[in-house]
Amino acid sequence: VYGFILKERINIRITHGQNAIVHDGGVQIEMAAQSLLEGKNPYAITFDKVLKGERFYHNGQLDPVLTHYVYSPLTFLMNIPVFLLSKSLFNIVDIRIALIVFFLASVFIGSYIVKEKILFLIVSLLNPLIINSIFLGANDVLVLFFLIFCLVFLRFRKLTFATIALGMAFGTKLTAIPFVPLYFLYLSNQFKKQDKTRHLIKEVFIFLITTLIIYLPFVFWNAKAIFEDLILYVFQGGNQTYPITGYLGIPHLLANFKLVSAWTNFPFYYIQSVIAILVLILFHRILIKSPSLKTLCILYVLLFIISFGFGRTFQPNYLDFLSQILIFGSFVQDKLLAKPGTRRYLAKQ
Repeated sequence: VYGFILKERINIRITHGQNAIVHDGGVQIEMAAQSLLEGKNPYAITFDKVLKGERFYHNGQLDPVLTHYVYSPLTFLMNIPVFLLSKSLFNIVDIRIALIVFFLASVFIGSYIVKEKILFLIVSLLNPLIINSIFLGANDVLVLFFLIFCLVFLRFRKLTFATIALGMAFGTKLTAIPFVPLYFLYLSNQFKKQDKTRHLIKEVFIFLITTLIIYLPFVFWNAKAIFEDLILYVFQGGNQTYPITGYLGIPHLLANFKLVSAWTNFPFYYIQSVIAILVLILFHRILIKSPSLKTLCILYVLLFIISFGFGRTFQPNYLDFLSQILIFGSFVQDKLLAKPGTRRYLAKQ
């Protein structure tokens, strides 16, 4: 089924143009990967060669999206091997081939820690929301891949590998941000009080090192370019930045009712931060009472919706991504990690 849909979409793209029936971000990932292979910095190039059409021009001016790459480095780094392989085998480079590969991998890896494996595979692989997202070319599946790895490692108490996987998710797309504080709050309940600080510092250090390995090469290459693309363009607001988009969220409602401009520079990120902190205080108490992977998945979805609901962007594909997190959370084995102070816990330590 996936093969037939993919063939049809690729044929349409070949017939009608590079960005026909494919997400703009997917096209940008393809060009970013190609640019890196050519020795160019993906955060310092323009995308007017692949993103064409009237919607990318306003009053004769280039849309700012053509001069910014809003995704983290792993979005193109992890896709390069798949692109090279598909190019050599089929003479085709299409982001959706890579998305299918990483989605299938995440589903089958996740099936190791779920109950009712066959039902989980059926529901996941036939999830209409995530299938639509994949064949549109939305890249949220790449974050899903690392988050599933993180949860699987957590289930088997491989905390170092879980933290590395979290760092890689953070190095793929900033939509992983809500999971980061929840992850460390979850870990804080798994250690004895006298060892909690030491273990948490260790895991935070591993997370930071992983993140720095991913981002620092591009910071050294061109710090201004990556800072503008990932931070200023997305959060700052103004005529030359990312407008309020999507169809959910408080800013979107305000823009729809013409109470604010879609290009307003109002600092919504301040509201996002305050709301997120208040919600995290409540969620920490919930994790203390129910420190399970199921709870962790549900709280991530809720925190994501709440925090991004006060941000400038809440894209439809975010809900597709969250639906798969909820499916995984519904099937995951709720067997808790060994509790602090027990023989099993001490033996594992």
